[in-house]
Amino acid sequence: SVVNGDLGARASTPPRVRELREECENYGYRGSALQRVQDEATLERLLRTAQRWEEASMQELSRQCALRRIPVPIPTGAQQPLERDRNKLISRLLQEEIWTNMSEQDLQAECCSL
Repeated sequence: SVVNGDLGARASTPPRVRELREECENYGYRGSALQRVQDEATLERLLRTAQRWEEASMQELSRQCALRRIPVPIPTGAQQPLERDRNKLISRLLQEEIWTNMSEQDLQAECCSL
C-alpha cells in the first residue's frame, strides 16, 4: 500500500529496483532501510547474501554472527544456537548487512527514524 508521498517515489523507482526489493523482502529483509537502497548492484548483492544464508549451516550462521559481533542466543549447556533460532540469526545478519550497505547519510536517516 502506498501512503502520503510514497506514490511519487514508487513511480520514479525503476522497475528492476522494485523487483529486486520485492525479492529481498521475500528472503527476509524488512523495514524502511531496504527502501533507501536505490542501487541495483547493491540490491543484487543483498539478495545473493540472503540466498547464501538460507542455505548455510547453523555453524556457519553462528560464525558469521561472531565475525560481525552480532549477539547470538546460546542456551545453557549448548555449544551453539539451536536450530529453532535459525530465523533469528538470519534476521540479525540481514539487518546488519543492509546497514553495512547503506550510505552514511541513509544510515543516519534510518537511525533517526527508529
